[in-house]
Amino acid sequence: MIGFAWLIPLFPLAGAIVLGTLGRRFGERAVGAIAIAAVAGSLIVSALAVAEYAGSQHHGAAVAVGDGFPASFEWIPGGAARTSADGIASAPVAGGLSIRWSYSVDALTCVMLLVVTGVGLLIHVFATAYMRGDPGFARFFAYLNLFMFSMLVLVMAANFPVLFVGWEGVGLCSYLLIGFWYERDAASDAAKKAFVANRIGDAGFLLGIFGAFAVFGSMDFETIARVIGTGDIVPDALGEWGVLSVIVLGLFVGVAGKSAQIPLFVWLPDAMQGPTPVSALIHAATMVTAGIYLMARVHGVLLAAPSAMLVIACVGAVTALVAGLAATAQDDIKKVLAYSTVSQLGLMALACGAGAFGTAIFHVMTHAFFKALLFLGAGAIIIALHHEQSLSRMGGLARRMPVVCATMCIGALAIAGVPPTSGFFSKDAMLIGVLESTVLPLPLRTALFFVGLVVAALTAYYTTRMIGMAFFARGSDHDEAHGGKLSVPATMTVPLVVLAVLSVFGGLFDVGHWLAIGTVVTHAGWMVPALATVAAVSGIGLGWWLTVVRPGAGRAISLRLGPVREAAAGAFGFDAAAGVVPVGATLSLARAAMLADVEVVDRAVNSTAAGTVSGAGGSNWTDANVVDGIVRGTGEATVSGSLVFRAMQSGRFAGTSLVLAMAVAAIVVAFGWNAAVAAFGHWFGGGQ
Repeated sequence: MIGFAWLIPLFPLAGAIVLGTLGRRFGERAVGAIAIAAVAGSLIVSALAVAEYAGSQHHGAAVAVGDGFPASFEWIPGGAARTSADGIASAPVAGGLSIRWSYSVDALTCVMLLVVTGVGLLIHVFATAYMRGDPGFARFFAYLNLFMFSMLVLVMAANFPVLFVGWEGVGLCSYLLIGFWYERDAASDAAKKAFVANRIGDAGFLLGIFGAFAVFGSMDFETIARVIGTGDIVPDALGEWGVLSVIVLGLFVGVAGKSAQIPLFVWLPDAMQGPTPVSALIHAATMVTAGIYLMARVHGVLLAAPSAMLVIACVGAVTALVAGLAATAQDDIKKVLAYSTVSQLGLMALACGAGAFGTAIFHVMTHAFFKALLFLGAGAIIIALHHEQSLSRMGGLARRMPVVCATMCIGALAIAGVPPTSGFFSKDAMLIGVLESTVLPLPLRTALFFVGLVVAALTAYYTTRMIGMAFFARGSDHDEAHGGKLSVPATMTVPLVVLAVLSVFGGLFDVGHWLAIGTVVTHAGWMVPALATVAAVSGIGLGWWLTVVRPGAGRAISLRLGPVREAAAGAFGFDAAAGVVPVGATLSLARAAMLADVEVVDRAVNSTAAGTVSGAGGSNWTDANVVDGIVRGTGEATVSGSLVFRAMQSGRFAGTSLVLAMAVAAIVVAFGWNAAVAAFGHWFGGGQ
């Protein structure tokens, strides 16, 4: 089925086209069925392609999906144009840049295909219940299918340009979906913030792509890997801070935009303004994982630039710590999960910076399971409580939403890293990868390892706090006013149960070993698992104590830590700083450009148009009253004269003789007068 893998992204594309053009004519059932069927088709073909690849003897090598149309075709013919003597351009010079639209399948692609389509399908099913009754139901699923198409193009791309199409596609879809309820100012502002932050990242990403082509002479991933493997790299690319480091840092700027690293992470918490299924899709299976996938895809380039890897590891660690602290101070259930995603992405970036790319992808997979579970569970709560998102107004929901409570508790244990859940294995692998890194110096990797332990404890704490406040705390308004069970449809609970099962058993599929990219982590020894478990249990215990057992003590501590808590709630000023630079500066520049366009360009154009209209009016008056007047006057004079002469031309001899006599008399008088004047002048003037 690898030869038919090009169909995988086409299913959701077809769904997006159908729903985008004809969706309003269908009922909600038909729209949901089309959207789900499109993703299910991608999942089926993906599973068959992965099964074929896993059963073959490719040993991790990439397999081209096909050489001919539609699987592969010349997309952008390039190279310098050869010009004939008569100046007509002919075919491109052989060996020049020529970009093909092509896909390939390798172990990394297989993992991402199953994660994207599998989790994406469950989110689509959940969304049919969540979005029921919304006026934009068909438009929502058209966007959601388009999102899936873009992400699948991204993970299947065989070269940078095709990947960039998918990269920009998920950026566009995130803008459309975050701002789906565009009539709300908060949603439209959040969409713009996400768009600007990602465009800033994409500027660095493009520079990295151009640099890679300049150094490696190709944008094809297999060619770049082969050049690095043979060591055939130009001398300028070498050195501690050589060209390769610049290329890697450029690519990482793009990663920081998509995968929410400091300082460009500020868009992700605000992305909660979109519908909750969108949050689940962005945070779990698609957009934010694109940056981690990119680093794993070009891991050979990163390993050739160890200085840049050090920067990536440090930025990832700081991101994980700052976002983890910010999550502890949030009251909005979706914002807790949003900052949690940023923190987990920081850990993945830390693992990539340490060279443990396989373990980072392992955590991408497990994180997709339990983070989608937590977000969809939060969505079920929000719908049941009529769009209430404040944790302080929840509580006592455990007995009213038992299935949601049980599944979310499983997700919380998984993200906390409690054995034997999937999160324990993947987070444990990342910590070992950092500690055993061959890229980072010993003092730094030891420090970063303990940062990872602190982040693990914070994760356990804020997740338990969220679960405790939502399900087990007492005295909420909703709990007092409504004592019965809250109805949750099967289209919501079934995806939650499936994701809960994956959150428990997903760690048994250690894809890090299968990928075998970067540092291959072995789970030998007990020290790291023991420390990670102690950190998780400590965080869970503290969170439970302060929210359920002694909530009064928790509130008292929160009051005492008022300034610190406020700082954490605002991500320690990063969000405010982004309102100034770079996001705020970009938006201010856009506003200034708009003002200049309105006040200068538009005024100049309008003034020119007004002057042109006035000039045309004056020209029209001149034409009507002067030119036309002269023409009409000449015509009228001619007509009047012709009437006089016509009257004279009666054909009678007497009349004609009279006219002739008068003419002769006039001539005689004229000449006679002139002769008289000349004579008298001669006489009286004293002439000779």
